[in-house]
Amino acid sequence: MAGSSLVLVRPTTPQEGDRLTFRFTTDAPHAKNWVGIYDGDRKPGVGSSLAWKYVTTTEGEVVIDSQSLTGGPYTAYLLAKDGYAILAQAGPFTFRERPAVPRPRFAVDTVTTAEIRTGTTATVRVAGLWTAASGAQSGQGVTFRSLGGDAWLSVAADGTVTARMPRGGVRAPGVLTVEGRDTATGSTSRVTVQVPVLRKARRAPLKTAVLDLWDAGTHVDGVVTKLVRLVVTQNLDVIALSDTGGTLGKALADALGWAVFEDPAGLAVLSRHPLTDPRPAGPDLPAVAVTVRAPGVRAVRVWNAHLDEADYGPDGIRAGRTAAQAEAAEVA
Repeated sequence: MAGSSLVLVRPTTPQEGDRLTFRFTTDAPHAKNWVGIYDGDRKPGVGSSLAWKYVTTTEGEVVIDSQSLTGGPYTAYLLAKDGYAILAQAGPFTFRERPAVPRPRFAVDTVTTAEIRTGTTATVRVAGLWTAASGAQSGQGVTFRSLGGDAWLSVAADGTVTARMPRGGVRAPGVLTVEGRDTATGSTSRVTVQVPVLRKARRAPLKTAVLDLWDAGTHVDGVVTKLVRLVVTQNLDVIALSDTGGTLGKALADALGWAVFEDPAGLAVLSRHPLTDPRPAGPDLPAVAVTVRAPGVRAVRVWNAHLDEADYGPDGIRAGRTAAQAEAAEVA
């Protein structure tokens, strides 16, 4: 063994199904030298190897298929002349469980659109609600079709739902079931699209929320998908975000098919309705503003500011400050 070596070089911490690359050297090359893998404390010659391959040169790399191996530990040996004399052995290694690949699907089961008036036409995109196998919110490579619903609702292959409200009006919200099919995997999923009717006698509500994204969502897995579920299940109309990193607001808006104004400073306002008259943050006022123009609602000016966490009042109270002292520290 003194003149030979064997090392697992890729990957050093394998997952189940990985192909293993070993680097070997030997001063006793032979056309029938080979590398074999054994489980536990079994030595060559005690039962068969679990996977193996010949190596014929003095040095090089050998790739061994290990798809049947799980858990561990395992040890690989460099063996001489089609026999069991050990020339070298690698350090023990184990296989990590490979995470299951999520099935491509819609992120939600049901989505409710904005209310629309009698005799008008509106569109909403559902492609961004598709969660790909990679975890990204993307309808790329997905085709969409209707599985049935009200006659005044339809969906295009790209996931654009069109609502053509009859001039005579309807009594109940429109419902359309949309199926998405991933062309690469064949996976299918469906979402129910509900389209409420805006009655002339009342103004449409405007449901809003404010969220801080905590370092642009870097501490959360699947942050865009989780935000999509929050917005859709709560049926929000407008959402103000802070700490977006300058890009997460747009990523969420793209998934929802919404309008967005996002400032590089990390502030964003998203709306299912059109946005106009944006005002970026500046040194004089670290806040953004935008006007939401929703049907049935007077134009609404929305402001969004990221408050400085330094001298945060509740923290000061916990540290022993009086209410007056905490307020003074926040104002300073």
